[in-house]
Amino acid sequence: MLRRLQHPVHPGLWLTRFVRWGPVRQGPNQWDFKVVTTTRSGKQKEEDRKRDNLDHAARAANVEPVRKLATEWRARREAWLKPLEQQGLACRFRAKTDWRLAIGLAGASPLETNIVFHRLYGVPMLPGSGLKGLALAVARSNGEHETIFGTQKAAGLVDVLDAIPISPPGKNWIEVDIMNPHYPDWYQQKKDKQGKALAPSDDQSPNPIFFLTVSPGVEFEFALLCRTRTNEAKDALNKAKAWLIEGLKTLGAGAKTAAGYGYFV
Repeated sequence: MLRRLQHPVHPGLWLTRFVRWGPVRQGPNQWDFKVVTTTRSGKQKEEDRKRDNLDHAARAANVEPVRKLATEWRARREAWLKPLEQQGLACRFRAKTDWRLAIGLAGASPLETNIVFHRLYGVPMLPGSGLKGLALAVARSNGEHETIFGTQKAAGLVDVLDAIPISPPGKNWIEVDIMNPHYPDWYQQKKDKQGKALAPSDDQSPNPIFFLTVSPGVEFEFALLCRTRTNEAKDALNKAKAWLIEGLKTLGAGAKTAAGYGYFV
């Protein structure tokens, strides 16, 4: 029944539960998503079933019903944040991805790579816990960061909420990206017949790895909230907002920031 659907109901479930094509055994304890199939004309071709699953999940995440869920989620949050904003107890701001964004890349998935979708709505999102860690990384040189963000023994003055995407009409949220390590034998620390470690060389076949990313130019709405109704908490809110903005611009969110992923403008 699932294969008859043009799009699965939830792209996150498709990645973790409803995988369309599983890996094929290539040998003892060896599995691969790449298989050789024969067409009706008798020609053989190699199929990458992992890429097929990722393409399907990306299409599912970009459909209008998912966008509508994100809009409704943001509207509900605005309804209860707006009165608090007027009292200086909450704040919101928006920022766009400067290039691609990889969130939850190393998360558990039968496809080896993952991405963070909202568990109920299937919307790509930035978890508030990760954003709080990003702001904390900027703030560590300031002695106030424990008071503002809390410790294992005591809660802080500010909460950081999940970031919700806002995509303009006609622009996809999610796209498939590729890593292409050119020296797999060297990365895997393989050795030759004499037991000598193999060096990087051009005779090693590249090993393309596909994964899902948030597209460049996707706008997110970020939100922070005071935990107490005090002037101290209001001052802490402004500092936390500044730290988070600096972290998004200079450190980047998610994975592969050293390669340019995860930065915002």
